[in-house]
Order: sequence, then C-alpha cells, then structure tokens
Amino acid sequence: MVVEAEAWASLTDADRSTIKAKYKAAGIKLMVSAFGSTDVPTTSKADPVATANTMAEWVKKHQLDGIDVDYEDLAAFNAGDGSAEAGFHFLIPIG
Repeated sequence: MVVEAEAWASLTDADRSTIKAKYKAAGIKLMVSAFGSTDVPTTSKADPVATANTMAEWVKKHQLDGIDVDYEDLAAFNAGDGSAEAGFHFLIPIG
C-alpha cells in the first residue's frame, strides 16, 4: 500500500538503517510493492525504461532490498498485440 511506502520514505536515513539492520539480523529482506490491479502502466503509455529507473532509484534511495512488481495491466495483456510484454523486463539489478 502507498501508505507504508510513504511512511518508510518519511523516516530519516538513520531510522531506516536501524530498522533495516534489525530485519537483516533476522534474515528478512525489505521490499516495496509497485502497481496492482488498478494500475495500467502500458495502457497509459508509461515509458517502461523511465518507470523501471524511477522504481530502482526509489528502492536504492530508501535502502530497500528490492521491489515486487505486481503488473496487472489486463487491458494490455488482453489486447494480444504484445504491448504488455514489450519493454517491461523486471529483472533489473539495483545493487
């Protein structure tokens, strides 16, 4: 949910580092989720490279371990023209 991402972003770097260290010590990775059933990045003509770069920058800036991309642009998938598959390659190294 946006609320949790905004709350995480509002923390100081020191607070994020402290929290992250506790999770890391427990063997837990921290990730953010993007998109969902109401987001339509392909249908709305979002630039896939710019979108991926923005997501990667956000993850790095806010000291997270990764991002879960919940891509459900069903209109693009159902179009059958390959637009949903073209351009969105979600294995992006951020380290």
